[in-house]
Amino acid sequence: MLGEVALIVAMVPFIRNIFGLLVLLVCGSAVGVVAYYGSPTLQLHFAYTGIWLLLFGNLHTIVEAARTRSGRSDLDQLRSLSHLPRFVWVILLVAVSVGTGVLAWRAQYVG
Repeated sequence: MLGEVALIVAMVPFIRNIFGLLVLLVCGSAVGVVAYYGSPTLQLHFAYTGIWLLLFGNLHTIVEAARTRSGRSDLDQLRSLSHLPRFVWVILLVAVSVGTGVLAWRAQYVG
């Protein structure tokens, strides 16, 4: 968990606004407190919660990128670099995200 705190501190120079800095400070503080004071069980559940939030956030980002056609999204850049259609990249990214979710579920509940 202390590695995560170091990564959060390393992200500070890349923050673009005060809200981002506030979110980073709150998250970094929460991770630090759980890492230092939390029991191993609490640390494990805290880490799994973070994983699930990232996985669901990733799906949301993929759906939003699929809806917009600005020409500047990651999907547009992948399409121009690989000459594969956008929907192929959407399907691939959703499959990777769902597959990662299945693996996370198995690690958390099946063992």
